Amino acid sequence: MSNYYRPSMFGGFSFFPPVIKILMMLNAAVFLTVEILGRFSLDGYSLYQFFNYYFGLMPIGYGFYPWQLVTYQFMHAGFWHLFFNMVFGLWMFGMEIEHVWGSRKFLFYYLMCGVVAGLFQLVLAPILEPSQGIAPTVGASGAVYGVLAPKDAADPDDAKQVARGEKLYRVHCASCHGVNLEGQADWRTRNADGTLKPPPHAETGHTWHHPDRVLFDYTKQGGQPAAPPGFKSAMPGFGGTLSDGEIWATLAFIKSRWPKPVRERQRQIDERSR
Repeated sequence: MSNYYRPSMFGGFSFFPPVIKILMMLNAAVFLTVEILGRFSLDGYSLYQFFNYYFGLMPIGYGFYPWQLVTYQFMHAGFWHLFFNMVFGLWMFGMEIEHVWGSRKFLFYYLMCGVVAGLFQLVLAPILEPSQGIAPTVGASGAVYGVLAPKDAADPDDAKQVARGEKLYRVHCASCHGVNLEGQADWRTRNADGTLKPPPHAETGHTWHHPDRVLFDYTKQGGQPAAPPGFKSAMPGFGGTLSDGEIWATLAFIKSRWPKPVRERQRQIDERSR
């Protein structure tokens, strides 16, 4: 069994995906380094002030350096500042996103959210808070807020997402694929134009043979753009009808109807595709 598995109570994802694990360890290491070495001075200059001046985000004209847009994300003002950002932000909401997007995309997105938040801080703080004074901005809050935003995942254990997806499925999919995901009775028989009839989305069909991203693209773009060469598909695209979140919710509902062994096999297929 893949070591990327985590208990079903967490939706079948890794308990500590690699990038989140590394980010949490780096943030903790930086915090301990600043807390320990910051107690010392060098030629009368506090190392705590040194770390904050050069690695915190200083206002433009008062010690700003470009690298601070990244380094300030790993600096924290105290233990609880670090704890809430890492546990109740990055870990709690980020592990599902890293699983769905993959580690590289998630890392880029996380860091860029922090950079963009830093740029807004540099530009807007002097306007909105002119009395704030000259002080460094520290913390991963900007990057963490970015992690809270997306829900690009089909989680069959998310009751709210599944309930939303069920309503959408009834409206947009059931007329072709069946109320119970059973598909057309003769779905293996080709139509006169060479296309196949709507197949089952239940475990009796082949939907679970594909990773999540393929299912999402197939639903959003339609069958033909996503089909291999020589294959004709009559599946329409729903990109102009459903939002990305609605498509993920619909897929979550479909996945929730599969038996646990089928869900586990599809999860492994999804992981190998990343």
